[in-house]
Amino acid sequence: MKKVFIYTFIIVALALMSCAHTPSGSPAAGIYRQGMTLFNSGQIDLAAIEFRKANAADPEYAPPYAMLGRVYLSKGDSYRAEMFFRKALALDPSETQIYGWIGDIYWQDGDHDKAMEYYGRCPEDNPHYAVLRFRLGMRAFQEGRLSEARDEFLRATKFPDYWGGYYGLGLLDCADGFYEQAIQNFSKVHKDSAECEIDYWLGKSYYHLDKRPQAYLHYRRYCCAADNCEMKNEAKALADQIEKVITEPDSGIIDTSLIIPFALKSVSDIAVGICDLDGKVVKYLFRGAITRGEYTLKWDGTTDGGQRATRGIYLGFVDCDEGLEVYPINLDK
Repeated sequence: MKKVFIYTFIIVALALMSCAHTPSGSPAAGIYRQGMTLFNSGQIDLAAIEFRKANAADPEYAPPYAMLGRVYLSKGDSYRAEMFFRKALALDPSETQIYGWIGDIYWQDGDHDKAMEYYGRCPEDNPHYAVLRFRLGMRAFQEGRLSEARDEFLRATKFPDYWGGYYGLGLLDCADGFYEQAIQNFSKVHKDSAECEIDYWLGKSYYHLDKRPQAYLHYRRYCCAADNCEMKNEAKALADQIEKVITEPDSGIIDTSLIIPFALKSVSDIAVGICDLDGKVVKYLFRGAITRGEYTLKWDGTTDGGQRATRGIYLGFVDCDEGLEVYPINLDK
């Protein structure tokens, strides 16, 4: 079950690596971008055609050679893959993510020492370093080498703008049952990544801490965005179960004042609003940075479009760097 998400995140990580250090001054750059769009959508053969067109337009432009290496690597032709990778490096030594892909070739061939030699050639002050360490951490995590995985994920956090290391640390925290810590790490990912899988893991963490409203909202958000899969079925089943509890009139957690209270321990980016029971936002009450302190906001019962919301149960939410708070409320007027 975990592997579905692991593979998804690795694909995203590779896409990030492809986008970095891509010069746009070459006449081949536009053709290359068309190829990248096709490659990232899974149309590998059509992407290869565009990369070859880019080669013809500018034989000295390195990125298309690197991506042709990716094409051949995906097809299992490691000989041609390495040939194109080395051509790209010869043209532009700054394309250090290529060392990772050459390392992948040796790893697949069973020469792990040679693979690690190439992985190690990516300098620590290069953004590609974080993505590469994340990939190595995920590989160790899959193979049960958890201590090694943690070391790699910690290295990946060297670049705080890249979320991969925190995602990996969150997975390890979940595996160890440290759900409060998992929420802290997953919340950092949630801030910087649009990947819907984070809502699943946050829902799972809150569920194990018996924080049902928070778990419910994250599960519903995940179900709205995810493709059909075993994880989505699990999330939907749990959300349906929680909904029956949190919407009961005598549950003791439903409020009718329409007031959303919150307190911040430090300056934070925050979103405060109202969503329906499907997890869809009805209205934002506040979005932006705010200083520490205690606050209250009141919903006037209207949507973002200014229309009166229908009567029923809604969820007030406070989403910030410190985590998520959810307040089931009843709009009865």
